[in-house]
Amino acid sequence: MATIATLSNSGSLVPFRPRNVPLGRAWRRIWLAPSVIVWLETKVFDAVSSLGNHRTPYEQFDDLMEMFCAGSSLQSPRNFRALRPTDQSIWELKTDDIRFFGFFAEKNEFVILFGDFADRVKDHNLYAGYRNETARIRASFNLQSYVTGISYDEVLSDANRP
Repeated sequence: MATIATLSNSGSLVPFRPRNVPLGRAWRRIWLAPSVIVWLETKVFDAVSSLGNHRTPYEQFDDLMEMFCAGSSLQSPRNFRALRPTDQSIWELKTDDIRFFGFFAEKNEFVILFGDFADRVKDHNLYAGYRNETARIRASFNLQSYVTGISYDEVLSDANRP
């Protein structure tokens, strides 16, 4: 049975380190599939918002990751939501221009397996495909456990909430 640590040690997942949250001071943690990092570097870094947002998609990503890792309160469904059917416990973390699909390995520890542009996901109705592929890859990891909850308090705690 695998753990997030063994998947990280094998290179299957990479820990995300937010720029503006001091090392060791993150309230929450993000793990990225290597393919998501490649996508961010090759497709998102120089992209322009398709919605005319004054923040580029990469800046939106950076803002969301900082907010997530710092333990700021997230707004559902604006920033994240459980995908239906919810019995698969697959979540979408999102910005105006980007969608990330993953699962919670533990409370406050999100694993991102896929990223895509919001327009593409919506125009081609890719939600079910990403949900199913995320569930398939998670199963292939043979994890000891992961969070099966579908409510905010089951998967997240906020740094500013007692």
